[in-house]
Amino acid sequence: MSPKLVQNQVATVFGRGLGFYARASAFDDLKFFSVLFKIPRKERKKRIEEVLSTVQLQDVQNQHVGEFSRGMRQRLHIARALLKDTNIILLEEPTNELDAEIAHEIRDLTRKIADNGKTILLTSHTMS
Repeated sequence: MSPKLVQNQVATVFGRGLGFYARASAFDDLKFFSVLFKIPRKERKKRIEEVLSTVQLQDVQNQHVGEFSRGMRQRLHIARALLKDTNIILLEEPTNELDAEIAHEIRDLTRKIADNGKTILLTSHTMS
């Protein structure tokens, strides 16, 4: 399988709060990535709103990412992966360094995404 084919078929979530512009809003950060993912201009706003709703960040879409908690940033990473609209999403330790309640919310979110037809691959060094 060629790297280009993999790039177009798999979305990755590495998390840890990196990869976003802290002074930009969640919406603007996703808008930036929508351009990189070559989402047609006329579809961008709708797609961004859909993924923000899926990860329950629509109410804070205009807030600067630098003000987000770790859990919110992790959900934004998942939104970015969903924005790419691939069938396979690779999540590297999506609950690492999150408190138990937020970790549970992230697990519920990934289960919901999988129930909607996406393949979720989880990587972790912790067995729990």
